[in-house]
Amino acid sequence: MQDNEVLCRTVGCRYYAEILAGAVNATINPCDDFEAYACSNWAPFAQPYSYGTASMSSAMAAWYESFRKIFLDGSPREHFVRKVDAAFSSCMLTSPEDSRRGISDLKSFMRQLRISWPDAPLEKVDPLGVLLDLSLNWRLDIWFSAALRRCPYGCAPSDGGRHILFDPTSFFIVRENKQRDLSALKSYMTYWNRFSNAFLAPGYPERSEEYINRIAMIERSVFNRFILVGKKVAVQPVQFELGSIRYLTPNIPESRWIDQLNSHVNRFGEFRRNDRVTVWDRELLYAVNEMFVNYTRVELLEHISWIFVQNFGPLADRELLLPQHGDKRAAAEYRHIFCATQVEIAYQRLFTSTYAKDHFTTRTRNGIDALLASVAQSAADKIFSVTWADEASKQALVDRVRNVTVELWPGSEFLSDESIHRFEQLFFADENNLFAQQWIWAMKTWRRLRDSATHNDTIESPRNYALPYFRYTHVLNSVSIALAAFSRPWYYADGTKAMAYGTVGFSFARELARSFDPFTVPVDLLGQATLFQPAATWTTGSRRRAACLNPFHSTPFPEIPALEFAYQAYKDSIAIKNDSERRVSSSISDEQLFFLSACFAMCNLPETMQSYRLHCNKAVSNFAPFARAFGCQDDAKMSPHKKCSYLDCTSATISTNL
Repeated sequence: MQDNEVLCRTVGCRYYAEILAGAVNATINPCDDFEAYACSNWAPFAQPYSYGTASMSSAMAAWYESFRKIFLDGSPREHFVRKVDAAFSSCMLTSPEDSRRGISDLKSFMRQLRISWPDAPLEKVDPLGVLLDLSLNWRLDIWFSAALRRCPYGCAPSDGGRHILFDPTSFFIVRENKQRDLSALKSYMTYWNRFSNAFLAPGYPERSEEYINRIAMIERSVFNRFILVGKKVAVQPVQFELGSIRYLTPNIPESRWIDQLNSHVNRFGEFRRNDRVTVWDRELLYAVNEMFVNYTRVELLEHISWIFVQNFGPLADRELLLPQHGDKRAAAEYRHIFCATQVEIAYQRLFTSTYAKDHFTTRTRNGIDALLASVAQSAADKIFSVTWADEASKQALVDRVRNVTVELWPGSEFLSDESIHRFEQLFFADENNLFAQQWIWAMKTWRRLRDSATHNDTIESPRNYALPYFRYTHVLNSVSIALAAFSRPWYYADGTKAMAYGTVGFSFARELARSFDPFTVPVDLLGQATLFQPAATWTTGSRRRAACLNPFHSTPFPEIPALEFAYQAYKDSIAIKNDSERRVSSSISDEQLFFLSACFAMCNLPETMQSYRLHCNKAVSNFAPFARAFGCQDDAKMSPHKKCSYLDCTSATISTNL
């Protein structure tokens, strides 16, 4: 293409063209190894961004880098801007006197949480209750991330009930390298004393080296165990009644779980044995049980308190980041990330509301909703079109896909100017207060709101400071999407359809495919499917399709069906409007751009978590339109004669009689 006039010249297109120029490795033939062509030039990201795929990590990095600009330069709300600026500035800069006052306020808040440090743990405090309280009431995850929902239809007795969802927390993965560095310290006691000097009153006796080393040993043991959980590849969600949790935590009987839940969580009434529990994988609760076997009540409380102090001590004293990061330069660089994260944690509901209201016009929100709906419609159409399943099986899956809900925008009650103003009045304390004081005030305010009848059923907004940004939840049949996913390099409102469907469209399709993946449906404690199970004919057909991938892959999910959905939606969107949109690059066609964008979402980095890892070559090498787009010859590595499609059935794909 010679005519530069046909190139898209919007800000988004120009930015994406720069990404393409830097990311694509032109020395590699895309028909030989498309993943290397699209991914090998991506440089590893620094912590805390490094555990996602290339697009996920780069979006998270962009979110942090632009955080202050987003909420200060991008909002027309002068009062909000002033308050955020004061909170952020207070976090970034603290004097020694401010630190002493902030530590005092933080210790007072810790006592409310039944966390005592450096004093001995309080009597009659159950560490299980502390962990549940931190996660369910305060969104402060230590060992796991827990969420409480009203039980959807079909998962509980007719009189209603609660559903508790347990997931691994990204905390262990984010801190893995840092923890490795701390464990390698010649004297962990020196590290400990940096915190104890900040928290201890003058004259308080110091802990012995033996005591400190024991706490360090417990910390390493806990980290190593939960990191193994987070890195697990073959994950199987498990669902059961709360009364049966003893089968996964035999040393923590159901009566103890129920007592602690009722003691700390006030929403939705008392917990009962027939309330439902869904666990990301039973290995998560196995790990929790092991910790309660290996350590005493006092040791666990000391460990939890020490983790809390390391995580949140810098709220009051920014110098406490120094021992965690080794030198002043690294600590100063991380301070921005720390403050952005803590500001969002404290003001999450207000932030998501103002960000959605101020940065996404009604037209833009409608456009994003239409994009997601078109991918869901393409998924339904693809399922209906297969020839290897009966009509009843296909209809059941189509219904499942069409009933998937999307958790993205705050509810309309949170998007009005009146509600945003009301939240501003509630959440922001005196802007002259210390950041630790403002953070505690906001956290307590949200806790009071969550416990009120008006807001106790409010769905938490997906977190922008933690991956994944796209996530399917089986029990809710919903896909949650963080607003940060609609920032560069994922989404550009002024970009092209190839960009939008290749990035956001494919990422949504990937999670949509999980809704009917017969290989990862939640099971009960006996291994039987719960809630939803594709019909036997569909499962049998899926196994035949999966057999085609042997010995390289065990399942087509989620990459192959996701690419089929997103590509069809992209083609339909162009056909409907007879679109001849401008290209982003003179050397890359729109179709090629779509496949490159989808592959960016699958590019694995050195530290990408196993559960986030995807296989770009698996998707494109089994998809005939890819070979046509890049002109791959028959029997090229990325264009084998026999393509293992999942829903597409053409002469170029596998036989339905495998």
